[in-house]
Amino acid sequence: MSDEKPLLQILNRIADLIFLNVLVFVLSLPLVCLILLFFTFLPINVFTVGFSLLAFFCGSSFIAMHHCLIKMVRNEESYLFKTFFKAYKENFIKGNILWSIFLIIFLFLFYDNYLLNVVLSDYYPALMKTVKIIVGSAIVFVYFVFIYALPLYARYENSIKQTLKNALVLVIYAFPRSLLMFIIHFIRWAMIYLVPIESIPFIALFFIAFPAYLCTLIYNPVFEKLEEEFTHNNFQ
Repeated sequence: MSDEKPLLQILNRIADLIFLNVLVFVLSLPLVCLILLFFTFLPINVFTVGFSLLAFFCGSSFIAMHHCLIKMVRNEESYLFKTFFKAYKENFIKGNILWSIFLIIFLFLFYDNYLLNVVLSDYYPALMKTVKIIVGSAIVFVYFVFIYALPLYARYENSIKQTLKNALVLVIYAFPRSLLMFIIHFIRWAMIYLVPIESIPFIALFFIAFPAYLCTLIYNPVFEKLEEEFTHNNFQ
């Protein structure tokens, strides 16, 4: 029995992550459409453009996911479906504003990168390399902040401005952990190009929630430490 319990816990956790992954994926279909449209995998028409615009309302699903994942890691979880949609509803307005800020920045930077390849590659190769390094560095920097911003907003009641400040501080404060989380995200995106196309449906079951869960295991000790320090200072 003692051998079965850990195995059952692992299987239950995997099932929860798959369920959470499916929830976020379904609610984020406009984002998938936007990405496919951006990289010209879909035709540009009224339907694809209109549906893609709904991507600006996908942030609350990712924030709700982080809310559930933090509870999982801290063994505070309750009924997953109810917990998810409660957080989804509570963060729908401000959470999507925070999400839209990052989405607009990423679209701008990736479109800049695309224009560089089209405009400068043939005529100004040296300048293109320099500018691409600058744009690439900006993408990496924003992504580092993005990694912390959604979990912070999911866990703590702060303004968007304060959340962004805190995210930037944590990137520097816990840089080894920040770097590890960035690598996890990088591997996740690289898998799209590295795995055989037949494997993509299986990978899709874990593509969103599993990397986020690994990141939660990494950043949660930092969150707990800061919460302990805050509580200690308040009671002194």
